[in-house]
Amino acid sequence: MIKYQCQHCQDDMSFIDQTRSQYCKKAACQRALGQAVAERKKTIKQAQHNHLSALHQTNQDDLSTLTSKQTIPITLLDAIQQQQTITALVPDNNNQLTELPESRKQAFLTHLAGLFNDLKTNILSHHKVYAEALEPPLSLIESNLLGYACATCRGYCCTWGGTHHAFQDYPSLQQYLTTQAADITEQQLINVYAEYIPTHSYQNACVFQGELGCTLPSEMRSFTCNNYRCSSLTNYQQALAKSNSNLTYAAAVDGEKISRATIFDSQSFVLLE
Repeated sequence: MIKYQCQHCQDDMSFIDQTRSQYCKKAACQRALGQAVAERKKTIKQAQHNHLSALHQTNQDDLSTLTSKQTIPITLLDAIQQQQTITALVPDNNNQLTELPESRKQAFLTHLAGLFNDLKTNILSHHKVYAEALEPPLSLIESNLLGYACATCRGYCCTWGGTHHAFQDYPSLQQYLTTQAADITEQQLINVYAEYIPTHSYQNACVFQGELGCTLPSEMRSFTCNNYRCSSLTNYQQALAKSNSNLTYAAAVDGEKISRATIFDSQSFVLLE
């Protein structure tokens, strides 16, 4: 008869419990499980960083190995040969790009109209506020670099923009309205935003998440969209602050898999094959 044992304490386990987890339910064993999972994630992340570092070393040794569907700028080729590199691991947006249903488009415009009318009547109780204020802008160089890291990811966080709200809330819309004519109407506002809704967007994501990223100009995006930086992006930002170089090899990762890799500096962005 086959015996099943906890991987940590070696106590016997039932077949059903063992199929759920190789660790039993005792507190010490669950802590061991958590530690094992954390170590596994750390090992995977280090292997991915090592992969990007090795890619840079290979390109330094022989630039003919650098393949891309794009023309690689001379300045970027020079940087590869002369500069140290930063590696960045970001999430992977693996949603599918599909034709945007009219129902999703209308749901967002209805949400926008509701915000607008609440602001006009000063009754601000029906919609969620996602961010109260806009954070100070980044420098142009830092903004470009973080934007290129996001482009590698292709907008994983944009999936939280929902099927209708795009994180638009009272503070964000109020800020935008201060830049418009005081007598702007609901229909005029709807027409402006509707112009930027793409024909195709990612499934289960923000209506403005098109093939090339957000289709809204930054001044029309919500405070949340302009402020937010995921933990991966924050880690990359901290690495930039400590480095004398901004040459970056980045990878979008899904579990153990590297879905795509890019190389960029503050002026050039190249998707690697």
